[in-house]
Amino acid sequence: MLFYTSDMHFCDEKIRHVCSRPFENTDIMNQTIIQKWNSKVRVTDTVYILGDIFPCDGGDFGTISNIVKRLNGDKILIIGNHDELHLTSIEKCGAFKTLEHIALIQDAGKEIMLCHYPMMDWQNEHLGSFHLYGHIHNKDLPQIANYYKDKSAFNVGQDVWSFEPVTLAEILGGTQCI
Repeated sequence: MLFYTSDMHFCDEKIRHVCSRPFENTDIMNQTIIQKWNSKVRVTDTVYILGDIFPCDGGDFGTISNIVKRLNGDKILIIGNHDELHLTSIEKCGAFKTLEHIALIQDAGKEIMLCHYPMMDWQNEHLGSFHLYGHIHNKDLPQIANYYKDKSAFNVGQDVWSFEPVTLAEILGGTQCI
């Protein structure tokens, strides 16, 4: 099964506050994300992480790498802005099946464009393809909501989906999350 998520920002005190994440501290936040992930994702599943596993300040690579290695499934990282500092180390650590800046995939017969950032237009949008993104966390941005109101673009960020990865069926069964 395929899952999607973004913007975990492990060990990130700033994001915990800015996004009003409901955790007492980052240790509890990290443990909650790990527990929710592993209760849903099997070792045989694939999870597309649409960026930002690292904290805003860069964080400690060893700590973040150990957390990611505890997460079930094959992990494919679509690189986010906070991951850029660690690309060489990420490639060497072995926690990810592949690293991409953008990807076009198939899921349940649907074409999906994956990118950390919300895109104005994407390949085959006019033919019904979907766009999944992160980056904006739980920000209520009217300009994005208005632009995407008639488009198949969905925010898969942790802050939008109760801190767990989601399937395409869950995304399409819910409301369009901006």
